[in-house]
Amino acid sequence: MFRLSQRLEPLQLSMSKRHLLNSYVQTSLASNKSVDPSVIVTNDSVLTSNPPGKVNAVVILLGWLGATHRLVGKYAELYQKRGCVTITTTASTAAVMQSVMFSGMNPLQKLGASLINGAASSINRVEEMADNNKVPLIVHAFSNGGTVVVESIEALIHENSTKLECTDYEPSTVIEETDTKQQKDTQLFADRLQLGGQVFDSAPLAMHMQAGTSTIGHAVTDNAILRLGVQVVFSTAAKLIAVLAETTDSIMRGTLFWEHMQQSNLGCKQYYIYSVDDYLTDVKFLDELITYRREKGVEITAIRLESSPHVQHLKYHPEVYNKFVDGILEEARMRALI
Repeated sequence: MFRLSQRLEPLQLSMSKRHLLNSYVQTSLASNKSVDPSVIVTNDSVLTSNPPGKVNAVVILLGWLGATHRLVGKYAELYQKRGCVTITTTASTAAVMQSVMFSGMNPLQKLGASLINGAASSINRVEEMADNNKVPLIVHAFSNGGTVVVESIEALIHENSTKLECTDYEPSTVIEETDTKQQKDTQLFADRLQLGGQVFDSAPLAMHMQAGTSTIGHAVTDNAILRLGVQVVFSTAAKLIAVLAETTDSIMRGTLFWEHMQQSNLGCKQYYIYSVDDYLTDVKFLDELITYRREKGVEITAIRLESSPHVQHLKYHPEVYNKFVDGILEEARMRALI
């Protein structure tokens, strides 16, 4: 038995948390080519878990705004019990709010790159050491807190495709070794994502004032005064940005986000689970998005529940949710065999 170690880009969090966590991935691979069970803290906000035996998929779980590892971990357990490597993270509230309010800024790019590298490392490890030819990759995003990370990852994939095309046309281009590794990791990520797919739980949410302030209220629950203060700051800033966009004839961030959700073209299957009475997820917009995507030829499975709160469909409909996950993994397995 031997150990592999991989360094992920550390994220900026308070020093009070930093000393509790190990910033290295450490996973064990048994001599019989099966992966030993372990839970690893890869850096200040990313957890990786390896199942015993044959690995069926690598799954990235992206938490909702304000979610803890404990809460998102319940969903990771669903995949771990089904033989999946899981990578779990939640973007910081500050980064998510910055991302949803300002166009042209990508505060989640570093997190997206770390997730791509971490997933590629897990995929390579499983495919080289276990009895897998190709392992599917599944990205499971919760609410817009997870979806904006998906958006950032997709931007990196498209940027990488553009770089590869430029390199093909200009063979004399000098490419740094670090750039080459990032390109290979990103390409592997995109390829294996086509075998797995994207999962959206209570997402995406149409970005408008009411949704934004309600989402903050959902995320900041411990302190009523803090919650109110953050909501006031957000709504004031959003109004100022709207006025500025109107006077400068620029496109609002929410419009750009929804257009991206409509036009995303990574070539992978998409899965949606949401409910009609979720007060944060505007079911009308989500119904229209799914219909639009299907008309564009995107393969979609959608579970439309009548009643369950935001990002709590597993709690209120456990049987449905477990079958939903089973279906995702079975379809991924079949695609990997082709």
